[in-house]
Amino acid sequence: MNEYIASYIAKRKTEIEKEQHDEKASKLKELGIGEREYSDKLNVSEEYPFYDSEKSKPYRINPGEFTDEEFEEAMKYAPKKESPNAPKIWLAIYLIWVCIHLILLFWGAKRWEPYNEDFLGINHNVWPFSGDPLKQVYDISEFIVYTIVPLIVYWVIRLFKESRSNK
Repeated sequence: MNEYIASYIAKRKTEIEKEQHDEKASKLKELGIGEREYSDKLNVSEEYPFYDSEKSKPYRINPGEFTDEEFEEAMKYAPKKESPNAPKIWLAIYLIWVCIHLILLFWGAKRWEPYNEDFLGINHNVWPFSGDPLKQVYDISEFIVYTIVPLIVYWVIRLFKESRSNK
């Protein structure tokens, strides 16, 4: 093999290993694993982003040296983070859900005909519990139930997750 190619491959391997090590070190820093290095300054800065109220000094975390096995073991017990795309996925699913129910709302009974006395009349039976066919029963009450209730459930679950993560 050409010596230039061999030296390039060796150089790239070391660069990739350093990048991987730096990524692992930053994950350990996020978890607060490592030795604390304190600053003599009194204010928090980019270099020393954390503050120890007992010692009244800012500090940073230096993960030090670690093996791949130690890193994997630490990651087993790390809190799981939700994917950054998860809210977008849930929003897309919800918008599809709302579109389906808008179609059902306009497809539903004769309530949408002009000059109908029962234009926004609410049927007190909620489909599918009424036993009547969907086209006869689906009205604004079902639309509200099937589009607003999922939002409420989503926000309640989110509040519980936030309160649990703050403990």
